[in-house]
Amino acid sequence: MDMPAKPQDFEFAKTFWDLATKLIASQQLTVHPAKVGSGGLEGVLDGLNQLKEGKVSGVKLVYKIAGQV
Repeated sequence: MDMPAKPQDFEFAKTFWDLATKLIASQQLTVHPAKVGSGGLEGVLDGLNQLKEGKVSGVKLVYKIAGQV
């Protein structure tokens, strides 16, 4: 499906980006800390199970994939 660009969406994105950049720089807005898991793609399954069991909160789960730096 072809969706034409909307100028108002572009203007909103510019405003949001400027505001988010300022909030992050002033530390009024922060991101969740990363929790690096082991096991590559197989480790992701363990992470998903932890999420399902409610054992993960306030962190971003990250997994290193073989061949990637």
